Amino acid sequence: FGILSFIELPSDPTVWMIGLMLGWPLLQNLFAAGGASGASGASGAAPPQAGSPSIQEGDLVKVEELEVHKEYNGLQGRVLGRVAADGGDVKHRVQLQIGSETKVLAIR
Repeated sequence: FGILSFIELPSDPTVWMIGLMLGWPLLQNLFAAGGASGASGASGAAPPQAGSPSIQEGDLVKVEELEVHKEYNGLQGRVLGRVAADGGDVKHRVQLQIGSETKVLAIR
């Protein structure tokens, strides 16, 4: 096994649990930023916010600062497109996957 034969792996389950607790969120963020679709931009960069003018269809975004449906804050979703809103504003249609349920929100 080459180099692996010189590395002594810990046998204490506590060490493995701590490693998983610290490593799992890092791995999730790494894979979410790169995505299977090969999203453009720097790997590990935060997704654009829903109010950003640079948002394009297909972008991965993080939902934040919702006042009515606060339960969706912090979730990531994919931009499906834009719709006109009252007063000439633009809302982005964002698809969220919540467990086995798919939701589409219109967000400013």
